[in-house]
Amino acid sequence: VSTKSHTNNNKDLTGKDELLVEKRLEDEFKLYNNPYVLTSHKPNYFIFGYYQHAPDPTLFREHFSEDDIDFSKSSLKFQISAKFLIAEELFGNHGNLYVGYTNRSFWQVFSNDISSPFREIDHEPEAWLSFKTGFEFLGFRNSLINVGFVHQSNGNSGVLSRSWNRVYATFVMEKDDFVFALKPWSRIKEDEESDDNPDIEDYLGNFEFHGIYKKDDHIFGIMFRNNLQSENNRGALQLDWTFPLHRKFKGYLQWFNGYGESLIDYNHNVNTIGIGIKFTDWL
Repeated sequence: VSTKSHTNNNKDLTGKDELLVEKRLEDEFKLYNNPYVLTSHKPNYFIFGYYQHAPDPTLFREHFSEDDIDFSKSSLKFQISAKFLIAEELFGNHGNLYVGYTNRSFWQVFSNDISSPFREIDHEPEAWLSFKTGFEFLGFRNSLINVGFVHQSNGNSGVLSRSWNRVYATFVMEKDDFVFALKPWSRIKEDEESDDNPDIEDYLGNFEFHGIYKKDDHIFGIMFRNNLQSENNRGALQLDWTFPLHRKFKGYLQWFNGYGESLIDYNHNVNTIGIGIKFTDWL
């Protein structure tokens, strides 16, 4: 199946326009046999101009029993994400097995505290089966269906501890220069005594939607989450712009509003904006 694209000039061997997700997968497979190369999973970026409107130090004051703990509104945020192909051509040559790891960190480098602590470090290991598909719906091609398990935690203890486990499915659709991904999930319940955040679904919901538009060397993205509750409706919205800057990396502008930018703030509504550089993107 081929699509017509006015802004994406990549061609396959037959001269047809390549789909964006299909091209990324082809580029990835060229690297898997190289032991010196890591394959990116989620975007890898470094935001050096990160501003949070109202960081909340309340839990940290309680945990460390220090009333003078405070946070700078300006800090650094970065994400490191990689995946590894474990097995391929499963289930009749249709599926591949991956494991991945994502680290998202918030560094109080501009804090008056001489130690400049990390306010939060979220760890996200996961494993999933990825199936290449090809059926079309309303003119969109379903390129991938992923089914997996993900654990997310911040490695802290006491009132700062946050963690949860989920099973999920991701449906990736694309058409021309647009790519959409819908990721519903179901939380794996924990014992009440060991659950650090029993109400996390009330804030982060049960799904995540990503939309991407590629225009030449620019990539515009949107992420949306919601708990779909009529009362106490909560969610999050993130807007991204990746733009040309250098041969080795691109410029990156990110705005986030809502719940769950970090695990420690899962039930705290935050409004942040930042600019930095991006090393790898979704596409």
